[in-house]
Amino acid sequence: MLLELTPNYLYVSDIPEKDAPSIILLLDTFGFRFNENLNGWAIGANDTPNVIDDVLVSFEESNAECIIGENLQHFINNQLQKRENFVSAREQARKYKNGELDEIISPAFNEHLASFSRPLRNHQIKAAQHLYLLNNGANFSVPGAGKTSVVLSVYEMLKNEGDVNCLFVVGPTACFHPWINEFKKQLSRTPKNVILAGMIKQERVINYFLPVNRRPELYLISYQTLTNDLHDIREFFKNKDNNIYFVVDEAHYIKQLGGAWAQSVLSIAPYANKKCILTGTPLPHGYPDLYNMFDVLWNETTPIDNTNRIRVDYLMKTNNTEEAKNIIDEAIGPLFYRVRKSELGLGPQIFHPPIMIEMKEKERFLYDSIAESIRQFSREDYLLEADTLVNLCRARIMRLRQAASYPKLLDTAMPNYNENLWQTDSEIANTIYNYDDLEKPAKLDKLIELVKDFKDKNLKWVKSGQIHLTLKFIGYTPPDLVEKINEILSEVVKRHEWIELLVKGTGCFPVPSRPRVLWLGITGKINRLNNFVSDINVSLEKLGFPIEEKEFIPHITIGRVSYPPKSTPDISTFLQTKYNSIPMSITRVRLICSELFPNGPIYSILGTHFLTTKGSKE
Repeated sequence: MLLELTPNYLYVSDIPEKDAPSIILLLDTFGFRFNENLNGWAIGANDTPNVIDDVLVSFEESNAECIIGENLQHFINNQLQKRENFVSAREQARKYKNGELDEIISPAFNEHLASFSRPLRNHQIKAAQHLYLLNNGANFSVPGAGKTSVVLSVYEMLKNEGDVNCLFVVGPTACFHPWINEFKKQLSRTPKNVILAGMIKQERVINYFLPVNRRPELYLISYQTLTNDLHDIREFFKNKDNNIYFVVDEAHYIKQLGGAWAQSVLSIAPYANKKCILTGTPLPHGYPDLYNMFDVLWNETTPIDNTNRIRVDYLMKTNNTEEAKNIIDEAIGPLFYRVRKSELGLGPQIFHPPIMIEMKEKERFLYDSIAESIRQFSREDYLLEADTLVNLCRARIMRLRQAASYPKLLDTAMPNYNENLWQTDSEIANTIYNYDDLEKPAKLDKLIELVKDFKDKNLKWVKSGQIHLTLKFIGYTPPDLVEKINEILSEVVKRHEWIELLVKGTGCFPVPSRPRVLWLGITGKINRLNNFVSDINVSLEKLGFPIEEKEFIPHITIGRVSYPPKSTPDISTFLQTKYNSIPMSITRVRLICSELFPNGPIYSILGTHFLTTKGSKE
């Protein structure tokens, strides 16, 4: 019996007649099918790494005599060598992280790191050395640790050594311009770059097939565009003239096992010369979130193999978390670098005590009524499944937060939650429905009181009808471009669904000791908001409006300080103010003309564009 490998198939032929029934049944379980051209049982060559070990073990256990063909033997030897190389690299990385092998980093690389006009910080140098040592590595450092600069520093060294000549970054659209800006600042040169997201298909394809002397050095692409262009990008990666450093930014986007984005990234990763994974949140839900990431980096060796994945899954289900952690640490601990917030040398966090506000009569009535209804319903909770109960508790907490924040919110529907907390009580239902006519929330009165305290401190407050969230400040705009801007915005909003946000916290620009702008903070689906803003930026750049280089900090301006003031206002009370988060949804975007007058700006609406209704996109 011959087991051999061709460019397209792994196949078994010359099966002895006496063993044929059992061997064919065995091969069928592995997905082998009869191939007339080969006169044997075959499976796609791409599946060889996944099945070869199990097939050989099964043949040995069944005492089936098998000759391994020359091509397959070469493949097996190659795989064994790669595995040995991986184990060796992992052991070196382990010793480096333990401080045992600092001397193995070449003096040339250390000189390279010291040559930048913008020096790397100590933790960045360590992260760069670790990444350079491994060739394929992950950086799980917290935001603000300078992961992008680390990768660029390593990329430049590898480029100088001739190992790579192209940096291909896949990530959310919000990361594109930071990559371009950091490239300029860290490497002191402007790369020829292309942002593929937002282009039409024909324009994108051209960039995949340009000769090396004409193609960009820096490619930036979203996960969805990568998935859409997978065939062409795979050919781009396979091109021997393209020595690609493949970076997966915000890699938690590929955590879903079997997900379309993950499969797309996994399918092109083997053709990259070097690879890097970046994310500050590697484990949003648990250890399985790591599997795809490390399969991208070491696709032929699979650091966390199926046996260990099954063991980890079992251990987590039986609450043996420490043993599960040890398995993961042994498998991938040396393969990633992580800088924690405590290592960044930041000042201590300042926690302001909350301002306690007594509820008004109707607020208290509604809150107590909702809380009592929840207590009544919870008596039957022991009958529910665990997952159902968790979701139910979340929904109940949200209802209590609505009652404490702004009772009118109780009148809004919540998906997959249908407990009748008040619908059968007409007094509660009428109080919610007519709440705005009955009283104002107590915290609103408190905020008004705080505002009045600021009136004598050279503060101008934004009128309630003019409060808004600025997505992009365009500046002076020729009248003939207004229609074109509206046309672009009408296309941008089609690519985005409603964005659910929360108004939370207070802040100021630039610093509390000399404030100019007072604002309310924005949290919630910030990644989606950033993607929306980035899409607007990229789309409007085509009309000549430059992309804002400063980081987008979503906020709602509520006051401005006039300078020079008689005295710098004390805004400590404002900054210490705590209030329950206020839900808000971005359902539309408006093009606004702002004209400045002594009594304040006057806004004119030049266009309104509605985002895609939530849940309508596939």
